Amino acid sequence: MRKLLHNDRRILHVVLVAITLNFLGSGSSSGKVLFLAHYNGSNADADYAIGSMIDESGFRPGTTALGKWGRAMDLTNATKAGCWYDGASNLNPLKGTVDFWYCITENAAGMYHPMFGWYNMPVFSGQPRNTAFEVYTQDTGMTLGLYAPYNGTTVGGFNPDVGNWHHIEINWDCTGGDGTSTYNVYIDGQNMVHATDKLALKSPGGKIVVGLWDYAHGHFLHGKVDELRITDQVEHTGNFTPPTGEYAAPGTPASVAESYSLAVSNLNNLKSNIDNLVKAIQLAEGMLDSNEANVANATEISSTAAAEEAAATIGAIGEQLRSAMMDTAFAQDVQLGQFTVTATRSVDFVEDGIVNFKDFAVFAESWQTSTGQENWNILCDLHRDGHIDYADLAEFIYEWLW
Repeated sequence: MRKLLHNDRRILHVVLVAITLNFLGSGSSSGKVLFLAHYNGSNADADYAIGSMIDESGFRPGTTALGKWGRAMDLTNATKAGCWYDGASNLNPLKGTVDFWYCITENAAGMYHPMFGWYNMPVFSGQPRNTAFEVYTQDTGMTLGLYAPYNGTTVGGFNPDVGNWHHIEINWDCTGGDGTSTYNVYIDGQNMVHATDKLALKSPGGKIVVGLWDYAHGHFLHGKVDELRITDQVEHTGNFTPPTGEYAAPGTPASVAESYSLAVSNLNNLKSNIDNLVKAIQLAEGMLDSNEANVANATEISSTAAAEEAAATIGAIGEQLRSAMMDTAFAQDVQLGQFTVTATRSVDFVEDGIVNFKDFAVFAESWQTSTGQENWNILCDLHRDGHIDYADLAEFIYEWLW
């Protein structure tokens, strides 16, 4: 095989980076938190919200000490059957995720269990319902309903499992508009509803309704809700492990540490992806001996998969690091774990006003080099330790697409 010249190798790096970045946005993500309610107080008001934190319903449900973690909102009483919040700034109809824990405490044949809905506007407002979604169950069926006009997707296999806590995640991507929008519902991290080519949600605002529909309030959850969170991204596109504790409130040291820990974990997972990509480059450059080349050829599909996984991970890490920095009032340099992430250091290597794949190509050219080695670039040594490695990648990804 012909050995590639230096310029050829650089082009190959750029091409591989560009191909990889085409997959950004797939896999898992970590979005900006818009709304968070722990329900550890005496009422249903949220602990954090971009918009209003106040339960606007007349029901004004209380809480119970028997929560998933701490206390939980008590929706077991017909006189305090649910709550609703202003949707303005608290839910993004273009793309987002709602997740919470629920425990159904009473069930009977034919009983409905409304879980969550967003309505713009709700029936109880006296205004037309132009756009909405809702999730509810009846017996073994779970339904995702979209408006307007109404379009419902019902699947079987739901287990009310009275008396036990379960995690639910609802996410949507309506960025493509009507006919191309996608919705998912997960129970305990396992996909229950996957609806594609659907109506898009429109017009921000409306009302976020928990444990009820926007009408027929005689039907309610008959249970408890804990740890309600809404973000502005699709958090999962495949099965996942539910959270193992309360979410940290944005703007707190715990939130920064949580986001950074997740980012570092993903950086570690990225290592094998990068190693496979390096092997793919070496194979193309004819740098592997015959045995290594045979192995690389045999794993060509897994190398392609590694590129997809690496790109998705890079996107997720970038969101996590940006969220960790933006949601704090800390100083510009935040020391967490083994890295210091610096918010103001420029990684616009090509000086075109944006950090994108062109700058990533420059960074990739000097990846895993040290002072004095070929392809060493002092501009890419963001951590200033003489090595271009994961510490530098952490700082580069923080600035991604800024």
